Amino acid sequence: MRKTIIGELAIISIDEEIGPEKIKELKTIIQTLLLDNTLKIVINLECVGSMDSTGVGVIVYVLKRIRRAGGDLKLCAPTGDVRKTFQLLKLDRIIDIFDDITLALASFTPHRSPVPEALRIPSYLTE
Repeated sequence: MRKTIIGELAIISIDEEIGPEKIKELKTIIQTLLLDNTLKIVINLECVGSMDSTGVGVIVYVLKRIRRAGGDLKLCAPTGDVRKTFQLLKLDRIIDIFDDITLALASFTPHRSPVPEALRIPSYLTE
């Protein structure tokens, strides 16, 4: 398992199935990130071939901890079986799941389309 920090974001890449040792490691990483006030977290699942109830349980646990702290969790690059598991359990309705890391990271940035100068309201009208 790898942790990468990019500004105020953290990426946790899980490199194999989520077993008892990985659960403990993931919980420790999350606890450290929350203590450091890193509240925007992406878990990269591209190397996880399948996920049982233990793996799903730890993802839900992590989601609750992060949201209670005022942050959010995104998942990215799940394999077909992992994605199906989240869909069957309807967890894809409460956790944002993205096809790749770039989309997951971008989802933390508010999307604002710039307003052309000609359409901007003069500041003296908004004061």
